[in-house]
Amino acid sequence: SALAILVGTVVSPAAAGAAEVDQWYAMNWSSTPTVYSVDKTTGAATAIHTLTTSLSSGPAGFDVAVDGSELLAYYIGYDSNPASLVEVDLVNGSERVVKVLSTVGQAVGYATAFDIGTVAGKAYFAADVGVGFGLIDLTTGAITSLTALGSRVSALATSPDGILYGVTYGRAVYSYDAVADSWTLVLADAGQNIMAADFDSSGTLLTQTYSGDVYSLDLDSGTVSPILVTITVDGAGFGGEAFAISGPVDGRSLNEAIGAVSYTHLT
Repeated sequence: SALAILVGTVVSPAAAGAAEVDQWYAMNWSSTPTVYSVDKTTGAATAIHTLTTSLSSGPAGFDVAVDGSELLAYYIGYDSNPASLVEVDLVNGSERVVKVLSTVGQAVGYATAFDIGTVAGKAYFAADVGVGFGLIDLTTGAITSLTALGSRVSALATSPDGILYGVTYGRAVYSYDAVADSWTLVLADAGQNIMAADFDSSGTLLTQTYSGDVYSLDLDSGTVSPILVTITVDGAGFGGEAFAISGPVDGRSLNEAIGAVSYTHLT
């Protein structure tokens, strides 16, 4: 099942040198999930926004994009009856359904992973039914079918140098060649069951386990190192279903950015 996502770094390779703070986010499993900002030292989580648009079962994928003063979150639902891709402005709280994924001819069912990579205006996704792997336009919802990995994908993550990686439920890690539309095995065993994966701006691959713990994974050696053990909400363990690394490119954390204005939906 698609119960966790640790999503792509917001900064594009061209902007990777800009001053920034990698802000971490977590999300619970719900048809209307709540996004939390996560303290990278303590693991404490603070609620930011609760989705009002239903995702049916819950979130199969989640990623954040920065566009000037906008901070946009994208959610893809894990379901087939039907699932949707939803855009949320985390600053003003507005929500927009980009696409209902059961559209005839471009059907996507039971999506398992989602990542905003380096293709302008689009994001990669993996799914169990219909189009198994492809790109989805974040404005129109148009889908481009690509070569699926052949194994169930639990996470997708794009590195700062623009390489997309896919992690399988069998704990293998593959890289994707967008020119050849093909996959190459990078690591046969990641040493843990990964439900989410993402790179920070320094190029470190961070992974989230079923329990919500966060580790770094060295793709050359396969070495796994603990970063955060147990994300917490109000001191209680948080088995979050989504995890994101991103942040405004002007160097402010998300809390600093949204603290400059007052909106009643933010907590």
